[in-house]
Amino acid sequence: MPRDNVFIGSAYSNPIRSIVTDDIKVIEAAFGRGIGREYGRWADNILAGARNNGHNEGDKIECPTDIIESLLRDELFVERDKVIDSSADTTHFVDTDVLSKEDNYYNYAEAFLGVGPAKRYITDYVGSTSGFVISAAVIMATGTTYFLTNIRGDYKIDYATFDVIGNTTNGKRKDWKFARSINTKQSIQALINELLFESHCIMFEAADEDTGESQIKIKALDKATAVDFGLVFNPLKAKETGKIEQVSCSLTPLANVYTSFELFYHYDYGKGDYTKRILVDKNGYSNPSGGTTLTDEHQNLCKFAEDTYRIQNPFTYASNWIYNDATAELFLDKKIKWFTEQRLKARWSSPLSEGGLDYIGFETGDQGCFYYIQGLPAGYEYQASIAESHKFMITGKNIVTNPQGTGHIIFDLLDLGI
Repeated sequence: MPRDNVFIGSAYSNPIRSIVTDDIKVIEAAFGRGIGREYGRWADNILAGARNNGHNEGDKIECPTDIIESLLRDELFVERDKVIDSSADTTHFVDTDVLSKEDNYYNYAEAFLGVGPAKRYITDYVGSTSGFVISAAVIMATGTTYFLTNIRGDYKIDYATFDVIGNTTNGKRKDWKFARSINTKQSIQALINELLFESHCIMFEAADEDTGESQIKIKALDKATAVDFGLVFNPLKAKETGKIEQVSCSLTPLANVYTSFELFYHYDYGKGDYTKRILVDKNGYSNPSGGTTLTDEHQNLCKFAEDTYRIQNPFTYASNWIYNDATAELFLDKKIKWFTEQRLKARWSSPLSEGGLDYIGFETGDQGCFYYIQGLPAGYEYQASIAESHKFMITGKNIVTNPQGTGHIIFDLLDLGI
């Protein structure tokens, strides 16, 4: 398998032969150090156009959301253990055992052919003949093995949302560095869930505005300085009476409020334990990197949570992905600010569109403000400007239709503060 971070001898079926006796020996605890997973062609090229996010093919992947993108493109959107049926020349081959017979289905997928393997990408695919055209010549023959990655990845992933988080210029997680060894069998979804939590992001699927095809998108759980849709939410009004209806509010569970934060990180695979630790509570904090990410604010937030809610609830977390001090501090900055207060949740019903505002176009991760004072605690409604108002993030969206052809949308929203 290409681009794995660290290889564990016992995780592979190939035995290691003794140079002296040529006897087959199995080593159960052999460790090897690798530089890490690499960006594929998709770092520079999407469909027929260029992608510019500061990363290049062959670079080591350290940004957490780019690791997620690689898991999707290089491990999920794949067909492995394939065998060429025939090859007319060095740029064409046929394999009737592939899953799709749709023309152009495999275009832009990466192909790894034969021993080595030789890395190319698919420039054309004819479904009726299962015929592939590759980007540059490779000596091929009947029986040559190969595998494909990034199958339809350029269509299935909204790369622009990933670049907002991971680009090297102003990406929201551009300074976060993740790494780990995957030395036991795990599902891709479990790994992605870890990465999302530890990078303080959410991932979801939404229809592309141009093609209507469902795409995977990712967004940081960060409060915006401006709202995505520029205007505030207006709730649904009853057609007969004009009265506002279907609005409800609640708070996040008190069990999700923490008063101290302890992070274990930098896992040592030889020792089988985490070698670094940071503790932040009402009594103090530290920045092992020598930086200034953690401050009196974080200490005071812990004290605020303990004094306000009259609880002592420690947050203890062992990170499998965080290994450097600066990233550990950035992680704690996000979690302390997120988990030291109860947050207002709202379920809000709106029309599909109103006053020129297309509510149906809003999606998970978008942020807006309320313009509705009834039923909201004081101060949560829209103030004199967006900068002075609480921002609410859409966490769920359900379109309700009826036989008359009309309908409404139920939004779940979470307060991110001012």
